[in-house]
Amino acid sequence: MALRLSELLNYKVVKISDRMPDYSVPQIYFLDADITKQDCSKFSEQIKPRDILFLETSGFTPEKKKNDAKFSKLLSSFGDVFVEEAFSAAHRKEASTYGLAETFCPTTPAFHS
Repeated sequence: MALRLSELLNYKVVKISDRMPDYSVPQIYFLDADITKQDCSKFSEQIKPRDILFLETSGFTPEKKKNDAKFSKLLSSFGDVFVEEAFSAAHRKEASTYGLAETFCPTTPAFHS
């Protein structure tokens, strides 16, 4: 997904794990670190306007499957916008779909029925 987006936006994808490089042009930063095992919040704080931060897939974490509220909150701390692009998984009540949407939109009636 990051590579396709980079083609559409004409951005370069840069893989990061321990430090954020300093580029003067907008980039897509692909964070390959496990955010449940290390504090990666510094990366979202260092993002410049027009930059994009992609997180490694969360599909293998037990917190995702359990719709863990703490994990959803951790995911939401990395951004300002939630885009549900995984249509085939959107119906699952998991932390990276349902939980994350609920964290970003807590007053949406669909989540309280």
